[in-house]
Amino acid sequence: MLNVNEWIRCAVFAGLPAGGNPTVVARLSTWPSDDVLLALASALPAEEVTFLYRDDGGEIRIRWFGPRGELPNCGHGALAATAVMQCGLRGMPSKATVGPKSVPLALDHSKGLPTIGMAPAMLHERASASVEIGLPVIRLFDAGRDYLAVVRDEQTLRAYRPDWDGLMRIGKIGLILSAPGATGVATFRFFAPRAGIPEDTASASVIPALVKYWFGEAQTHGTFVQCSGQDVRITARVAGDEVRVSGKVLELTRGRFDIALSTSTDISVHSF
Repeated sequence: MLNVNEWIRCAVFAGLPAGGNPTVVARLSTWPSDDVLLALASALPAEEVTFLYRDDGGEIRIRWFGPRGELPNCGHGALAATAVMQCGLRGMPSKATVGPKSVPLALDHSKGLPTIGMAPAMLHERASASVEIGLPVIRLFDAGRDYLAVVRDEQTLRAYRPDWDGLMRIGKIGLILSAPGATGVATFRFFAPRAGIPEDTASASVIPALVKYWFGEAQTHGTFVQCSGQDVRITARVAGDEVRVSGKVLELTRGRFDIALSTSTDISVHSF
């Protein structure tokens, strides 16, 4: 039995097609097995693939897969999915359940830009020398999925050359490396080699951790600069119990994929 589905390749936080963070949103007509989703993620043209499914009751379900398996969170993928739903669904949903634990995520497109609302981060400080990343760290925090490491200045941040073997041993999916910046609230880079993503170019999912550390008590909005080659500016806003992030999404190309639901290897991908 074959299911014919659609994929859309997008650039998120992009002013030009060659900029931002590329991702693929795959719209599913039903949920196949995780083995099929992983095989499909490997076949589609992106490091992370956002799988989007709307059930008969109208509920939106989003999951993300990379080269090494399922990802618990992918902010730029959620923004891309929001843009795709705005263009392709009747009635923009206000929420989705995401990831393997079905966490609620707020969605919005009312002001012309895809927007997601994430839960605030919890930071637990650790001894700065307890995780070896090949760089002196001023402060280190357990941020849940990732570690947040603060270094002295932007020059140190930009000059960092990752110790990939060390990053594979840190015990978290990723490392957020951050420093005070010349512009914006702070600068940062994000590394996730354990998920098959050596360095992400534009990362929305790390923003709640950065907001928790860098925002003052009265601060409700600010801009972070991700200096992973493009100096992508990401603006965050605190609204009640949410950290909201918006970003421009450009559609690059579309295609379809055919899945034989009985096997994880019989997959064909086509561009329009």
